[in-house]
Amino acid sequence: MLLINELRYVLRQPLLWLCFVTAPLFAFTLSSGLAVEGSDAINQFKLHLVALQMIQLALLTGALAPTFFT
Repeated sequence: MLLINELRYVLRQPLLWLCFVTAPLFAFTLSSGLAVEGSDAINQFKLHLVALQMIQLALLTGALAPTFFT
């Protein structure tokens, strides 16, 4: 019961929704110029995912930590 209340509180935070929207757009913008030899769609998709994880994980953790640990 308490966990459900905590999830409701977190989902009401505008910073969480802002990160849900801007994080993928930011990663796509940064990784759209990266190229893979042979233009294989699967390899390009993997490259986008790696760029998303490496660039944004530390920033999102720092931004969302006060929301989850208050």
